[in-house]
Parts: sequence; C-alpha cells; structure tokens
Amino acid sequence: MKVKNQEEKNKKIVKKRKSELGYREMLLIADLYDLRYITTEQANRYYYVKEDGTNARMDWTYRKLNLLVKEGLLDTVLFPMNLRFKKLYYLTEEGINKALDLRDEELFRLDLEGNLRQMYRSASENLLDERDIRHQLFLNEIYFTFLTTLKREEFEWKDTAKSMIDESNIRLIPDATVTINHINYLIEADNDTISAKRLIKKMRMYNKFLEKTKDLDEEYKVLFICNTEKRKNKDKRIDSIIDVVTAEVPVCMRGIDFYVMSIENFRTNFYDRIYEQDVEDEKTLCETITERLADKSEKRYETDYKYNTLYGTGIATGAIIDGEHVYAIEDLTIGNIKNYQRFREAVKLAKYGQITPIAIVADENRARIEADRLRYIPYALFYLLDSEKIVSVLPDEIVEKGLKRTDKTLYY
Repeated sequence: MKVKNQEEKNKKIVKKRKSELGYREMLLIADLYDLRYITTEQANRYYYVKEDGTNARMDWTYRKLNLLVKEGLLDTVLFPMNLRFKKLYYLTEEGINKALDLRDEELFRLDLEGNLRQMYRSASENLLDERDIRHQLFLNEIYFTFLTTLKREEFEWKDTAKSMIDESNIRLIPDATVTINHINYLIEADNDTISAKRLIKKMRMYNKFLEKTKDLDEEYKVLFICNTEKRKNKDKRIDSIIDVVTAEVPVCMRGIDFYVMSIENFRTNFYDRIYEQDVEDEKTLCETITERLADKSEKRYETDYKYNTLYGTGIATGAIIDGEHVYAIEDLTIGNIKNYQRFREAVKLAKYGQITPIAIVADENRARIEADRLRYIPYALFYLLDSEKIVSVLPDEIVEKGLKRTDKTLYY
C-alpha cells in the first residue's frame, strides 16, 4: 500500500514538473532551434529578467534549465571556454518537436513564412563541431542584441539555412538575416576564422548581390560584426576587413549601407544610429555636425551632395559649400563602408584644391590611425567627437584647423 501511494505521488510530481513550462521556458526552447546552443549565462541574461530589470540568480536559472533536461527537452555538453569547461544546453529530438510546435503559434511569431517544417532539422543535424559552436555562441550574442533593443514582434530572425541566397549565378550564405520594417539586414558574425582569400571572394559575391538589389522591391543592408571582446587590439581586425570591403564592394558608394563594426559598437549604436526610424526631422550624426559647422562658418550645407570637379565627381554624405569649394563630410565612427569609400574618393580629388574631405572620428587616436592608412595625406581633415574640434594630422603632430579660407589656407 505504501509503495502504491509512493508511485501515485511520483506521478503527481512528474505531472507538476511538466506543467511548469512557463512563458520564459517556452521562449527559450522556441529560440534554441535557431540558436542551437546556449550557456547558463546567456539564458540568465536574456530569458530570466525580473520585472525590475535585474536578472534572476544564476542558481535559479541553473535549476530551471536542469528541469528542462530532466523533462527530456534539453541535453548538455561540456565545452572548453576560457581555460575551463562550461556546460552548454541544446535541444533533444523531443525538444525540437516542442520548439516547432511553439514556433507555429502566432504568439511567438518566429516563422512568419510558415515553412519551418519543410526545412526541419533533426537533433543530430542541429549539433555542430567545436569551431562552429564558438561561432554560433557569438552569433547568439548578436541575436540577443536585437532581442534587447527591439520588441520580439518587431523583427524576424532567420538562421543560416533560411538566409541562403542562390540565384542568377549568385550564391551567398549570410550567417543570419533580420527583417525589420521590410528592411533585410544580412548578418555576418566574424570570429576571425575566415581567411583573407575567402573574405575577398565573399565580398565580391556581396557586391554582385547588392548590385542586383537595386532592381528588387526589398531593401538590404549588411551588418559585419566582429568578435572583439577578448582582443587587445580591437581595431586591427576591423580595419583589415574595412579595407577589403572598401576595395571589393564599390556598389556601396551609391548609398547602400554596409557596416563593419565591433560587437560593442553594434550594441551601443544599432538602435540610434543604424536602425533609422522613420521619424520626421530626425537628423543623423553627419547631418547634425555638417549643419553645426555650416552655421559657424555662415555657409550653406546639403546632404547626399553630388559634386563635380575638373578632375572627377563624387558624393558627399554631408557637404558645406563655399563658393566653388566643397567640404565633404563623412561619419567614420560606425563603420559604414559607403562613408569610407566616399571619404577616400574625396581625398583623391583633394590635392587639386576644390575639395576638402572631413572625416568624423571618435578621438585623436582614431584620427591618427585613419591618417596613417591614408599615408598622412595633408588634404584631409578630421572632426574629433570627443573634443568637437577640427584637426589635420601630420606624421609628427596634430594641428587644429578651422573652415574659414583665405586662398588655400585654412585658419580659425
């Protein structure tokens, strides 16, 4: 009799556990189909947030995840990270079936096209090797940035399998695609594992595809995000990629947005400066600074200004017009390749005297780096955000400049 009562008690416990699959757990399981693996820390940061904005205790998150393991929805693997092993969670076959059921529900809005089951991945197919796991965990951080920046219903995330573009001799496989207000953001998560040769090949394919998009009804932007959190020299990898993209994707110069940035810069600037809301009278940083400089020098300014000189033509994102002279202003702080290409084109023409290129950079150190990449060409100026002043950079000094002109001399 005692044994029978114990069996009934155990059944009640099991039933209670299965009924404890709350909204947060359902979101985690639904997301994990695309994310594939998740750490306890990631789950704690993005799924177990209390009403006051703080995170639940780690031991609470750990218990919740282990409950899903006991129910057969998740399994674990130990993975080497930072000189020790961390536990990663992934979906079992039962967990994948549950994820597919959840994603079909309108509540989660994770597969609006309704074709997920046609692209079904089994539990074994969902597993990755060590290098791909590291890449996926970084890609997850990009997804979580969207999740914390926007409401879940404001964007649609497509993983690698659903992002593949294969048409008209163009085969392009972004790591993910995010659609927001009919704008498609093609995501590249850089973990410093792609070779220079493969990078060039990929960028040439991007140039082909972006050239084709001008004939499409949909708008595309590219976000190339670098994993720089553990790097001592954060700029080196980003600068090398910017150089490749600037050379291999010339179609950007006409106005297509292609960003190359660190994960920190992406987290800080995505909502305010990359995702441009359709708000009346909202100005970009470049337009704001162009307007400020024009007011000080009592000159007129324009945006997306097409200039013509005796030696060539170009486009300035922001321009101050002083008679026949043009100050071409570009924002280099968020890694938009369009701005780099336009700035470098202006630098080429600057030696003939009709153009003065001005690059907006974060600080004096960044001005030196950019000037060094241009071999200290003296025709370019830099607007320093940290001190709000204009400087020219020479090999051994930084000289403060102004926009008033006497012949070919710049002075305050």
